[in-house]
Amino acid sequence: MAGCSETVVENPVTPDSGTDGGKVKGDAAPPDDDDDTDEPLCYKEDPVDVSEVPYKAGNVVPGACKSTIEKTIKDFIDNNKQGTWDDLKAEISSKESAACASCVFSKDTDAKWAPIVQVESGAASINVGGCIGVVSKSDACGEAAFKWDLCLNAVCKDCEQGSTCGQDAQGTACKAASEEFGKECGNNAQSYLNACGNLFKAIAVQCSGEPDAGDGN
Repeated sequence: MAGCSETVVENPVTPDSGTDGGKVKGDAAPPDDDDDTDEPLCYKEDPVDVSEVPYKAGNVVPGACKSTIEKTIKDFIDNNKQGTWDDLKAEISSKESAACASCVFSKDTDAKWAPIVQVESGAASINVGGCIGVVSKSDACGEAAFKWDLCLNAVCKDCEQGSTCGQDAQGTACKAASEEFGKECGNNAQSYLNACGNLFKAIAVQCSGEPDAGDGN
């Protein structure tokens, strides 16, 4: 997830994950014959192996959070540009409930993972794979989605918003992870991304009891 090594909430908590808005690679547009300039890539095409990265299935606590959770998080980001993940968790606990905060956050050592997973240092990452595992009813699909997302965010971390890295890297640096994602999630991969492609959707599925896989929204 974008900013997975950050303790600042501003960048990671965005409406979309860093995987080009959460899109599975499609057919690329043909090159422009009039464009002879070769701009340097913002990422490396060397294969990235994420197969051994740990993963745990998504934790689900229906009704733990109310519909106001999205506003609480967005307001916190707007008013606390240097807020940490711990600060956000405290804000959710105060404004929503302790149960909601416990559903939204988990430690990487927990048996199951929440939409936000923290490590001992306090850094955290957004876990869309857990949500995808829930809506697909397949932990294997969720794990493949998690590693696909992790790979693309790591590879594209230095690229500017709007770059094609999220698409292009699926055929180069993250080809293996992309193929595994397609194999485990099948033809419904895009609908699962539509349902879980950002933090707020993951919270809705795992903590509010509002799964919406396949609706395309």
